[in-house]
Amino acid sequence: MIEVAPNLLQEARHTVRHTYKPPAWEVKANKVAELESKEISLVEVVQSLGEYINDKDYSVRSNAVTYLSHVIGALPDTTLSRQQVQVLCQFLCDRIEDGGAVGGLRKLQSLGRFNKEMTVMTFRALVEHFQDLMIRPHSQRLQILELLNDLMLKHRAALRSLGDEAIVGITDLVSGEKDPRSLMIVFSVLHVIMVEWDIANQVEPLFDSVFCYFPITFRPPPDDPFHITAQDLKTRLRNCISASSLFAPFAFPQLLEKLDSTSPNVKKDVLQTLTACASSYSVGVISNYSPTLWDSLKYEILNVQEEDLAEDALVALQAIATRLGKGITSTSQTTQLARYIRPIAKECNEQLQQPQHKQAKPVGQILSSLATSSSIAQYLIVQAVVPPLLTLYQDTDKIADQRALLEVLLQLYNAAVALHDTPAASLPSIDVENPFAPFKDRFFELFSQALMSTPSEEVSFRVVALKGLLRLCHIHNYLQNSEIGLFVQYLDEIVLTEDPAGGDAVRTEAILALVEISKLKPHLIMEITFPTFMTKLPDQTTEQQTDYLITLEGLARLSVERSISDTLVRRLLNKLDTVLQTDGPASYAQALLSTIDYVLGRRELSTDPNLNNYHEKIVVSLVSRAAMASAGSGLPMLAEVLSLEILGRLAAKIIGALDEHKRRSTALETYTLFTEEGTPFFPIPYTHNLPEKQRLTMILSTWILGGVGKAAATLYTVPDGEAGVVKLLHELTRLAIVEDNTTIRLYILRQIALLINRASPSDVDPEAFRVMQDPLKAAQLEPGSATDATPVIFWVAKALLLRLSRAEDVLEHLLGLLRDETHGSTRARGFRILLTSDEIISKKHGAVIRLLFKQRVFSICASRIAAGFKLAKAALKFNYLVALSGMLNDVPTNVMMTEIGTLLPLLLQSLDLPDQEVKAATIESLVTISQESPAAVESHMSMLIKRLLLSAADPKNNRANVRSATIRGILPALDDPKRHKDPAIRHPLSVAQETILIMSAIADITSASAFESHISSLEPTTTAVISFHTPWAAPCAQMSLILKTLASSYPLQHPLTVSFLSLDAEALSDISESYDVTAVPFLVIQRDGKVLEKVSGSDAGRVRDAVEKHAGKGGNTGSVGLPPALEVEKPQERGPTQPNGAGTGNLSKYAPGGDDPATAPEMSSTQGQKEEVETRLQELVKAAPVMLFMKGTPSAPQCGFSRTIVGILREKGVRYGFFNILADDGVRSGMKTFSDWPTFPQLYAGGEFVGGLDIVKEELESNPDFFAPYVAAPKGLGGMAAPETQAQPATTFAQT
Repeated sequence: MIEVAPNLLQEARHTVRHTYKPPAWEVKANKVAELESKEISLVEVVQSLGEYINDKDYSVRSNAVTYLSHVIGALPDTTLSRQQVQVLCQFLCDRIEDGGAVGGLRKLQSLGRFNKEMTVMTFRALVEHFQDLMIRPHSQRLQILELLNDLMLKHRAALRSLGDEAIVGITDLVSGEKDPRSLMIVFSVLHVIMVEWDIANQVEPLFDSVFCYFPITFRPPPDDPFHITAQDLKTRLRNCISASSLFAPFAFPQLLEKLDSTSPNVKKDVLQTLTACASSYSVGVISNYSPTLWDSLKYEILNVQEEDLAEDALVALQAIATRLGKGITSTSQTTQLARYIRPIAKECNEQLQQPQHKQAKPVGQILSSLATSSSIAQYLIVQAVVPPLLTLYQDTDKIADQRALLEVLLQLYNAAVALHDTPAASLPSIDVENPFAPFKDRFFELFSQALMSTPSEEVSFRVVALKGLLRLCHIHNYLQNSEIGLFVQYLDEIVLTEDPAGGDAVRTEAILALVEISKLKPHLIMEITFPTFMTKLPDQTTEQQTDYLITLEGLARLSVERSISDTLVRRLLNKLDTVLQTDGPASYAQALLSTIDYVLGRRELSTDPNLNNYHEKIVVSLVSRAAMASAGSGLPMLAEVLSLEILGRLAAKIIGALDEHKRRSTALETYTLFTEEGTPFFPIPYTHNLPEKQRLTMILSTWILGGVGKAAATLYTVPDGEAGVVKLLHELTRLAIVEDNTTIRLYILRQIALLINRASPSDVDPEAFRVMQDPLKAAQLEPGSATDATPVIFWVAKALLLRLSRAEDVLEHLLGLLRDETHGSTRARGFRILLTSDEIISKKHGAVIRLLFKQRVFSICASRIAAGFKLAKAALKFNYLVALSGMLNDVPTNVMMTEIGTLLPLLLQSLDLPDQEVKAATIESLVTISQESPAAVESHMSMLIKRLLLSAADPKNNRANVRSATIRGILPALDDPKRHKDPAIRHPLSVAQETILIMSAIADITSASAFESHISSLEPTTTAVISFHTPWAAPCAQMSLILKTLASSYPLQHPLTVSFLSLDAEALSDISESYDVTAVPFLVIQRDGKVLEKVSGSDAGRVRDAVEKHAGKGGNTGSVGLPPALEVEKPQERGPTQPNGAGTGNLSKYAPGGDDPATAPEMSSTQGQKEEVETRLQELVKAAPVMLFMKGTPSAPQCGFSRTIVGILREKGVRYGFFNILADDGVRSGMKTFSDWPTFPQLYAGGEFVGGLDIVKEELESNPDFFAPYVAAPKGLGGMAAPETQAQPATTFAQT
């Protein structure tokens, strides 16, 4: 007996209820009940349907067969016997013209007992009735194509055994389709046939069946649930056209004919298809067509009308060269590659006879693209082009012609460097002589003369020459150190002595070149550039002398390598000591300090071996000398405000890198500034009536306080022995109130904020709140002794709000100050302090800054400012508008958008205020709102535009910043396309939607460990949608509804397509910070550990689009899913062939010979190929003693982790090989399994897996000499293994 699941029987009943004749429904309902009680078998059910299956009414027959198909589809796979499958298959094939039969056949073909005979029966039934089936509605035709796709996927061999019968039948079945869903399946099925089957007798019909769709002009509808793009269709069609060399006689003529189209899109499609054909067709075929292809492609390049089309044509030329050069190891002029290059080089040489002609300019691009294809191609190009080019250069005396010729040479050298930078482990083992070697001396002389002997006003010519010399330096083992050293001298001279006529471009390029050489040959910079530059730094200057700035800029830019920066800092400190002893202007000393600050800012000081030395020489020595200078004893240059600020910033960097113990001892010197007792210097706190110069040292104290971080707690001991932060807070409050120097006051206020923010809340918060309420009382000052304590109030409030301590109470007090008729306007301006970022009050200085403090503070203020504005007297309304505008500049746009309804009326009124800064801030905010949410301002648009125009046209009452802001925003405000878009969710949720929400699956994450566990459990293909929220942010509730609706549309299956996660951003702040969450709601979409997109805000349309963009449309809508492209198995390609003598005229009968590949590029792997891949990986990991599998190349890493590990290998002096896994998906996926390591980079040493970046760091921490066996150069000089010494891979390695 056959068991049927109850829920599916209910579905069957549903189907039966839609039968048009009541008797049919009654009989089928009875049969369902009998199946539930196992009283009858499925065969008996079929027999009982006989009356309806043979009914004259098509709809009755269709419903009967549909009902039967539903029941079959519900059965477990092992339920039916082979005989039952055979009977059902025969029955459904006989009834295939009736609706529903195709669905049943799709279920049957998926069963293990569905054999070759049944496959043939099903296919022939489809073909026999194809004319009737193809006139059905699209939904039914799509089912037929999906059945065909299923048969091709699971029963390919059975179809293939039918030979031409299958090819003709399938071609008939798929002909005439226009729907993009159908075409995606059609192209996939035909691609298999074209690649794997013998199509010799059906070449033209097969080609015509797909080329009739070329070019694709499809435009997807806006709400396409399948997300099929024109590019998807083009890619599958292109795969078909390029699938077989037998298509060449039809493809090339028709493609080249369409290349004459006036449509850029058609041209682009043709060029990309030609590239696919060139990469796929056999070498013999491509060789025969290469002259014709060159004649057509050169027109698109030499007569360039659109740059992207010329670029596509160059890619096609390169693809031809790559194909013809595959496997060639000889530079003989008789090879197919040489015959292809020869006419191209000849025409390029002819074009270069007139270097300034329009068609001569693309010549360098042509030659470069060909030379990059392989070392053999590069050799042939250089040998054919360089000698006549040098002759042309020698014969002309026109600088414009010489520049054009040099640019061609430069492009050839760029190609050489690019080819050299290709992973050595991905290239075949070919020993080719360096084609540039015979011309080295001539090139060096030519570029040198152009650079140094040409008038300085010929800037572009000299820049080309400079870049040419730099390229010579990049070619491995090309120039000797003495020659590179001479080039360095040229660069030094340009940077230091030239008067840049007509611009600074040459000097800028010279500095960049020195930076590049510092990476290649750092010892030359140390030996040549440093002494030269240092001699240009004077010991004393005047106000008019500023030449030293150029020298210092060059030195700073050169401080890339650690060895160079160490020496530079040491020499600059020595120079600074000398300068400080003079009576020259302080600007020179300040420039030296700024350079040191810049250099050390690029270093990881916490691991710097010179850190203690920097602490002694800069922090202790210079700070104490600055303190003494402020007291009138010592070096006056250090007492200048700018000197103190630069020195303070530098000291904070160094102090912040110290260990905890040293930071604690340094904190004790915050106010003594490392001076001895008994000196003329007095610490500022608790000392009254000190001169301004001494009070300026609060700049240094503030920076030191920032640098020591929370170690500052050690200084909370006051002179009378009473410990605690409160008394220091009172003293700093007093100093801030009585201080009349705005710079000094700012730094004291920063100290107050640091003091409160970093201290324990239980120790300081109650007193800080009292200080905020009455600063004069805390400072023990009389109310009339100070004009205004507003800055103290708001900096204290800022310190509390940064960590959201008593945020409601703090803001309530501040907003209450706006009602003060005397000081309310002054207090209103203080609100701009609250959200402004400060370089000292920062996390790196130990400040406690809650992740969402800006959003929390603004959301509280916005509603209360709006309410206060409504209730305020007319004279006080101004205060509320000023307070609001003061905060707007520092509020993230997504945060501001959550308060649109509250803000908009106030902002519009702010445009009438006389205050210029308020008006400028308001205009910027209004423009942002109009761009982000046009609907919000649409009803106010006429009033908004009128006021904006008045602001722009009234220079008398509106300063330049106001008019500028108005003009920048007025056009977007007038016409923004977003204004015409409706939000994705327009109406309240219906009862049905509420039901869906209950079914949604969103994981509520409550701990970091739960988050890590959930993320690590996901498959690499699963898209994670991570939602950050807080309970207090109203927009988060809307986001929750949006996500629940979206989540309900994705099926709960294994593996998951999408996984939705919900996190409290504040409760899990570490996770929030790792994703740079700055406001909620905030959405992160990631897959396999890689962030794909971030969405801030609760805009339903943006959220839905982002999720569906990366995860596809949800599958619970009942729509038919689109099957993936079928994989193809291509026979192994053999080596290159020589011409077979066939001309283009007789290629219509061409069939691949024994040496010719017959298929398109490999798309899938058989078991044997998987074993070959593993063998390849085993050889790859041993290709060099140290092998790095990375994203990108060492000179252009494509991820931060790869860049870091390259830096480590270079620093340790390791010679290593590398493989760019982005260039080979097979290696990329294979290495994950081979190493049992899911991420990149991966490092192998001695053929053994070491690990990723973290493991490498751990190895070096536990064993600093870990790389010692592999070091082949002094530290800092490590790099790629030289081609002649690196272990070579097997010849089966793929080229990237």
